[in-house]
Amino acid sequence: MRTPFIDREAELEVLSGLAERGSGVPIYLYGPEGCGKTRLLRELVTRLRGRSGYLVAYIDALEDRDPGRAVIGSRELHELFLRVVKGSAEGPIGALLAYAAARVLAVAERRLVEGRHVVLVVDDAARQIGLENIEAYLKKLLKLIEYDLAEKNPASVLVIASTSEGLSLERIRRHPTWASIRLLWSLPREGFQELASLLSPPGRDVVEEAWLLTGGNPRALIEIATAYQWRLSTWLRDLEANIIAPVVAEAGARGLLSELARVAENPDTIVSEPSPSLNQLARILVEHNLLIYKASSTITGATIPASPELGIGEYYAWQLPAYHVLLQRRTRL
Repeated sequence: MRTPFIDREAELEVLSGLAERGSGVPIYLYGPEGCGKTRLLRELVTRLRGRSGYLVAYIDALEDRDPGRAVIGSRELHELFLRVVKGSAEGPIGALLAYAAARVLAVAERRLVEGRHVVLVVDDAARQIGLENIEAYLKKLLKLIEYDLAEKNPASVLVIASTSEGLSLERIRRHPTWASIRLLWSLPREGFQELASLLSPPGRDVVEEAWLLTGGNPRALIEIATAYQWRLSTWLRDLEANIIAPVVAEAGARGLLSELARVAENPDTIVSEPSPSLNQLARILVEHNLLIYKASSTITGATIPASPELGIGEYYAWQLPAYHVLLQRRTRL
């Protein structure tokens, strides 16, 4: 199903304001897999492209084949980006567009840009660009804002690059003047319940249990409701087999099971009791998208409060509380 736009009006208002005023550095938006980044960014571009004086483009860096899905936005930019696809060698369309995004706008004619609000969104950029290239890519986006587009006298410029993985944050944080790092979290309880009500839940108790296991993650909720028909035990069993067991095996092979047990109880152990072994474990968990750094400010400027019940610490959190629950079961044996 197409995810309804629920409980993101505050974030959308902030991003719309930035589109009007501009941002002097790219926004690097990250958050748990399935938390709604793509839905929010598509909604932003869809609303802005209908406004007079806006020049907008959204690029799905993970789209392989369909140009219509790989890029949406203002007609002029849409046409410019499609020329890149037609004139390039074979390859995933989204990756081609992500790499070419800054260059396309940099060489765009002045008459196209002058006096207009320019918005570029590259969704899931880090996965396609690659960890080893993400710093250089971000610097290109910064140059696009500071020089290439500034010379064409736009009304404002907003560039957003998003990611669901956390390893790139280590590299981006090395350059605090290159980007504004912002976090998007899962839905709050009210928004989660609103979405759940559209998915024919069998009862309130199941919705509450789903909240405690997903922490409001909309994609996980939709998967539970549609693919698993609200059978939470089956969903947990598959998470255990497909995600948790391989990570536990890797931690065991590296002699990190005691560290894993401590982090399963409290993810902030990584910060409060730093050690080479805990740093190694943290990298494994972040690389597998189980754990995420969450101390950054959200789009609205707020921070996500700690919640031991949901596996959320002051600095780190489990991308899904279910990971927290399943790892505790495994490491307590």
